[in-house]
Amino acid sequence: MKRFFIGLLALCFLAPSIAFAAVAAESRLQVKNIEYPNSEKRIVRFLCTGNIDNTDLSANGLKFIRGWYLYEVTAYPNPAAGAVAPDAADVMIYDANGMDLLGSVDGGTTPYRGAGLIHATLTRTCIPDKYIANTGTHQPFFPVIMSTITLDVDNQGTAAATFYVDLVFVR
Repeated sequence: MKRFFIGLLALCFLAPSIAFAAVAAESRLQVKNIEYPNSEKRIVRFLCTGNIDNTDLSANGLKFIRGWYLYEVTAYPNPAAGAVAPDAADVMIYDANGMDLLGSVDGGTTPYRGAGLIHATLTRTCIPDKYIANTGTHQPFFPVIMSTITLDVDNQGTAAATFYVDLVFVR
């Protein structure tokens, strides 16, 4: 019994440092799910620091939006006093098959609607887009989310810059 209490006491002292290590690794990206009561709208808000390379939405985030339609993507600099402004940067949102839901024509390496979506001072919004290869055209497209989606921010060169990317979903 004495060993049990000593072990429990040791765990109480170690747990905060273990938890802190996990948070430090994830500090470049924070995700907040926003639900509007009595509304057919949900937002997944990413608070990003620097470039964000191919970051999947967590299982909890996916549960929050499974079966909902991606309606728009909005990016804006962090309005907090003293926040470092981002460089102009590109946003891509990939589905589980690697298709850019913002309309990339070359397999998700060159952005289309997400090109220059992040700006140092302005809020910018785009809608999902589908590139139709056999006609070489684009059209608005509101995909239903059933599995993993991935955020990718490219060309954001200021490591300390903070900005938001909001994914808006509707029923």
